[in-house]
Amino acid sequence: MQTSVFYRKDVSLEQSSDVPVGKVSLAQTVHDDALQNGNSNSIDNRSGRVPETFLRAGQTRDTLSADDSNIEGNASGMNKDLQPEEAVRAHVYGLLSRLLAAPMSGDTMQLIRGLVSGDDGAINAADTSEIADSIDDALYALSHIAKRTTESQAEEEFTILFYGHGAGGSLQPYSSFYQTGFIYEKPLAELRKDLARLGIGASGETEEPEDHIAFLCEIMHGLITGRFGDVATLDEQAAFFSRHIKPWANLFFTDLETAEGTVLYMPLGTLGRIFMSIEDQAFNMIDR
Repeated sequence: MQTSVFYRKDVSLEQSSDVPVGKVSLAQTVHDDALQNGNSNSIDNRSGRVPETFLRAGQTRDTLSADDSNIEGNASGMNKDLQPEEAVRAHVYGLLSRLLAAPMSGDTMQLIRGLVSGDDGAINAADTSEIADSIDDALYALSHIAKRTTESQAEEEFTILFYGHGAGGSLQPYSSFYQTGFIYEKPLAELRKDLARLGIGASGETEEPEDHIAFLCEIMHGLITGRFGDVATLDEQAAFFSRHIKPWANLFFTDLETAEGTVLYMPLGTLGRIFMSIEDQAFNMIDR
């Protein structure tokens, strides 16, 4: 599937293998017995790192191997046989997941600042379309704003957006909320059925529901790379996207892009909005 996701030669999503999901993946395969617990899960938003929300059965953070902790560029995380456009798709999904799962840690901030080196605006592809330029601009803005933002400022912005100060954040990053106005509704139940069918389950350690946007982006990353087993077919990826991401993610990213007081997360919203539109268009081109 040609997704028309391009970025400038001096923007490297690949150069920092830790960028997309950090040291622990949000989603891993589990055994059938673990799937029957029915526990909710969440992202440990206060930790500044992605927690062990989804792990293989019996796996802990201490038992993660070096390969498991590095989801990009290795056999366990990034399938080496992926076509370049599929690898870029996986990188973008992973980047979105990492940055929306928790406030940016110091390490994450450094990685984001390193996405851009220099001022060369050449596109790393023949396509110089408006969409490609918009992807470039969003990545550039994210990297440059991160260079002027402290870790505490980034955490404060994340808190205002997603936590609030005792009254909830300005955004609710859940499929159920965007589709029904409430959390823990039918979209979450349908998602859990599909996750069970795919053999993906929750550790039950935290409280956020699985329809959090960061979880869904991480699932797409895993379907593309084969992190949950075999690489998912384009039909399987399209089905998951159409059921659980397409109905609401574009609106969420638009809200993130335009939320009052958004600075660092504004270009992330732009990136997500454009990328979701690209994915939708590309999946619509699949002959089923």
